[in-house]
Amino acid sequence: MLGIQRLRTSAYHPQANGVVERWHRSLKAALTARLDSANWVRHLPTILLGLRVVMREDNKASTAELVYGRTLRLPGDLFSDNQPAETKAILQELRDTFRSLQPALFHHTGNLNTRMFVPKTLSTYTHVFLRHDAVRRPLTPTYDGPYKVLRRGEKVFTIKMDDRETTVTIDRLKTAYSLPTEDNLSLRSITNTPPQPSHQEPTTNTSERPS
Repeated sequence: MLGIQRLRTSAYHPQANGVVERWHRSLKAALTARLDSANWVRHLPTILLGLRVVMREDNKASTAELVYGRTLRLPGDLFSDNQPAETKAILQELRDTFRSLQPALFHHTGNLNTRMFVPKTLSTYTHVFLRHDAVRRPLTPTYDGPYKVLRRGEKVFTIKMDDRETTVTIDRLKTAYSLPTEDNLSLRSITNTPPQPSHQEPTTNTSERPS
């Protein structure tokens, strides 16, 4: 109804939400600077106002300026002695501002060529271990599983966890090697046994015929 497109990303993979995660980092840092963790909701409107009027380094404009065409009026601006500008001057300023705005690419910090190690056997084995990225108790295993692989993709796998399908990124997976059991060994011995000929080879008699 509102025309909002909802995007789903895998859990514990902040690279998929880079812009949102950077915004959350700035918001948490501002709330921490208030030194009032018990009443952080009371400071939220003031902090959000400050974050929305601060100038961005990539496009030299604030979030409010990109939305409204000009900066917001801060509480300190209410006591300004400047005379209000005429309507024509404001409209001309808005036109000049929108004409000068151009879409800018966001520059990612860090090395984009850094790749996570992915085992080559991950594309062939039927079961995998899943890294537990949530808060763990001391001396608990780092990986959970093994879980059965249902579908494979280039960046994500679909595995079966607790009788339900879950999509996870491949950088959280590790190949699950199973120890050989008696059934596997017997099956392997049968498989590796060379096939016997189905017909009997003819024999040749080298003895001389009596005269």
